[in-house]
Amino acid sequence: MEKLRYKYFLWKKIYILFIISFFLFSCKREYELGYYGEEFVPAPEGFLAYGFSASPNPVNFKTGVLNFSAAFSHRVSFVITLKGLSSTATKKINGVGMDPSGVTWDGTHDGLYFFRAGEMVEATLSFFGSSLTLKDTISIAANGEKKFGTLLNSFEKNKGAGPSSGYFG
Repeated sequence: MEKLRYKYFLWKKIYILFIISFFLFSCKREYELGYYGEEFVPAPEGFLAYGFSASPNPVNFKTGVLNFSAAFSHRVSFVITLKGLSSTATKKINGVGMDPSGVTWDGTHDGLYFFRAGEMVEATLSFFGSSLTLKDTISIAANGEKKFGTLLNSFEKNKGAGPSSGYFG
């Protein structure tokens, strides 16, 4: 009899814990779920884009940045791919919108190769979910300062160890 009472009491506790946890974890969220990572908006059927250009051309990265302009018929995800025609340096810039007017390029690169002064650069505008591409060619008049990282004076402790400037002009 004692064992039956104990089992009944134990099952009653388990049942109450189950009911409490059900109400705790099944409450409605009071916040809206957002995106994790980048937003991808595919180009719909009948999508149009025109007027892709970059200015100023030629660009002087010592005094400014390169600005892009174009017009799209819909809000879409786009990629601007920049490729140096002699150095093969590359840079990809992603965005979402009705135009790339807020997108700028400061002369930085992806990967190992740098863009060179006097080099011609091909800018290609492509769209997520579309085979449409627009191109423009840009000339680099002058490059700005490049940061290669932190240089060390020495690896020895207490012998001038410390970071160097890391900037080269």
